[in-house]
Amino acid sequence: MNYLRAVSVVAAVSLLSVSAVYAEEQTSEGKPISLGDLLISPRRIPGIGIEESKFAGSATVITEEEIRRSGASGIIELLAHQSGISLLDSRGSGLGADSGVGLRGFANGSRTNALVLVNGVRQNRITSDDIHWLSIPAEQIARIEVIRGGAGTIYGEGALGGVINIITKEGGTRPIQAEGSAEAGSYLHRRVTSIVRGAKDKFSYSLGVTREEDGGYRDRVVSRGTTVNFFTGWDPTADTQLKFHVRHHADTSGFAGGITPQTAEADRRHAGTFAGFFEDNINEISGQLTQEIGTSWTVSGNLFVTDRDSDSVTTSRFGSDTHTAGTGLRASNEIGEGIWQLTSIAGTDLSRDKAVTGDRGGLKSESNRWAYGLFIEEALELYERLTVTLGFRYDRSHYEEDLTFPTFVGSLHFEGRSPKIGINYEVNDQLNFYTSAARAFKAPNIDDLDAVLPPYNDSVGLKPQQADHFEAGARWNPATWLRTGIAGFIIHTKDEILFNPYTFFNANFTTRRAGLELNMDGEIKGISYYATYTLMKALFHKGAFTGYEVPLIPRHRGTAGVRVPVARNLSASVDLLLVGKQFRVNDFNNLFQANGYSVLDGTLEYKFPKVKPYFKVLNMLDQEYEASPASNGTNITTGVNPALPRTWVAGVSWEW
Repeated sequence: MNYLRAVSVVAAVSLLSVSAVYAEEQTSEGKPISLGDLLISPRRIPGIGIEESKFAGSATVITEEEIRRSGASGIIELLAHQSGISLLDSRGSGLGADSGVGLRGFANGSRTNALVLVNGVRQNRITSDDIHWLSIPAEQIARIEVIRGGAGTIYGEGALGGVINIITKEGGTRPIQAEGSAEAGSYLHRRVTSIVRGAKDKFSYSLGVTREEDGGYRDRVVSRGTTVNFFTGWDPTADTQLKFHVRHHADTSGFAGGITPQTAEADRRHAGTFAGFFEDNINEISGQLTQEIGTSWTVSGNLFVTDRDSDSVTTSRFGSDTHTAGTGLRASNEIGEGIWQLTSIAGTDLSRDKAVTGDRGGLKSESNRWAYGLFIEEALELYERLTVTLGFRYDRSHYEEDLTFPTFVGSLHFEGRSPKIGINYEVNDQLNFYTSAARAFKAPNIDDLDAVLPPYNDSVGLKPQQADHFEAGARWNPATWLRTGIAGFIIHTKDEILFNPYTFFNANFTTRRAGLELNMDGEIKGISYYATYTLMKALFHKGAFTGYEVPLIPRHRGTAGVRVPVARNLSASVDLLLVGKQFRVNDFNNLFQANGYSVLDGTLEYKFPKVKPYFKVLNMLDQEYEASPASNGTNITTGVNPALPRTWVAGVSWEW
């Protein structure tokens, strides 16, 4: 589908929706479409949330309104300004599959050592654990919940650093309503989105289409993709809720590859020797049924099927075809009276994965995984002040492998036990303290087991990863002009899987992390602001690299932003990102430290009743930096990945 055809489709959806809106009565009543702003949903059942003040952990909720006000062009831009987040983006703007997101110091190239869900469906691929962020447009997101550390372990295997739970837009507040946006900018950036949604009686629906193209700052970095999200919901009774999601994404996205420091000095736009492009195609279908039984029981079940075909094209065509099907069943019960309230939740997850990877014209590997998990959690609330949470999850996975690099045919088994305990105490309506201890478990993925680069060393003996999280924190929200949070944590990780460049093996390591997260935001007289700071120290704890810092983890990271009304309907905002020094990919001996950097973005927007034009300048100070510093462990060679210089974006968003 070329760009003009895609724009025509998006425009047609917009025109159809706008016409329908003006044909409808504007007083139509609808249903609420999201949880309250102060609720998070770590219990995995729609409508069974937890007030933030009662949650024994660090969590951030990014609401639909906050996403709209941010003006972010992509989910990477949204996540970049959260505490505890680390990003690795070798091309800028979160393009393609080689953008890694880490939580609490778990950063490993393009992989994401957090469990990422979209509408309850796991997005981490069985092959390499990467997330294809291009397939999740910010404009189509209703809510993002970031649960740091071990507090979200009941979500399942893979939540080593935490959970990023993404919910796309569903029904509206009227029978038919529409929204959309269009923007263009530097380096042939073009992006168009249109969404139609609504609710009437027992039915709700939404249809969203996003088309994006980027010419790319660096040579050969050209990206174009289309994402379609469809939702329909039916509430046959007051106690029954049925949801159905369909997601399709297709893109081609180029990458320039790393270059030498000398080449970067002469020409930052130059493509490296390892340049090529990705082709990705994702199709996902999921359904969820939620049933309330009596006044205390809620049961929820889901089914999903996901297919993803991905090709990385350089001198050869390395591809992977992954197919996943799964189901889950969860039940919640709430009882209590007077001074106590007990909430119990238990459930199971089942999944079946198949992946074929390798050179499209040569040898391939096949992996089949069957996995299940069982979990239970009890939350006892006393005097509406003290909440004690106890939980346990058991995961087991069985692999049938036919690997080419190295040659291995056989079965592998991994299992993990993840207990947790949390205590939260509300001093008053403004102040609460919490502490927690939890264990997260993560099994090796196919790329961990199957080496794809020479000399193809055997990694099938890898052990699963286990991270023990210990955390304490406080939240103080005295008024709308000041909301603050602080969290300190220690993480002991056994058998963390990292690529050892000196032996050319993927290997298990023992590591220790300690950190501090600070958050502050508020609004006063129309001026809103936020600030975050993350202090992180991650060290190898045993073995040849004991005492050295784990690569890719900046010691200091901070963000800040302010939005100020300049005139009637006109506002200006600036956003600052500060990233401290860190050691480059593979630099276990801490020989090559990448410089820290700062990025300042600015936005002007004018808000009419239904239309909002805006203008953004990214990297206003035109800083030269790289957000994905690499090395081969002994020198930098082609490890420089220049980020975007000063760029601009102009656009308009609308809603009816």
